[in-house]
Amino acid sequence: MRDQPPPPGQDENWWVHRYVQREGLPLSELLPTGLRLKKEAAEVDAAVARLHTEPAVRAYVEALNTRIRAEIFVPTGGPSVVLTPVDVDLVVVQWRIRQATPRARIVTQGRRPEPEPVEAPDGAPRRRGLLRRRRRESGG
Repeated sequence: MRDQPPPPGQDENWWVHRYVQREGLPLSELLPTGLRLKKEAAEVDAAVARLHTEPAVRAYVEALNTRIRAEIFVPTGGPSVVLTPVDVDLVVVQWRIRQATPRARIVTQGRRPEPEPVEAPDGAPRRRGLLRRRRRESGG
């Protein structure tokens, strides 16, 4: 198969694309380790949003940091990428905030949140458009 020219209109790596499609692999698996870790670190908030307990969040981030440190000390090849470990405590605090806020949970589940009722400073429900109606009625 290596000696065959690519089919017309396709690049020389057509067989890689077919293999990835056939096996159902995510394209991120083809990235070098450094780039894959950088992408995973950038998407850590989305990854921990699916976790339900703080120890699970800490374990996930610490495992990611272990792999990042291993790549920093012994690069496995590929392009040179600046990697820094993820701040575990910061991720946990952000996770707690999202867990405590019902609106954030709804947004992370893909639904639009219900609008919160607008109240006047004295606590009474705010009447929208009342002032405009009075102006129209009085001619001003």
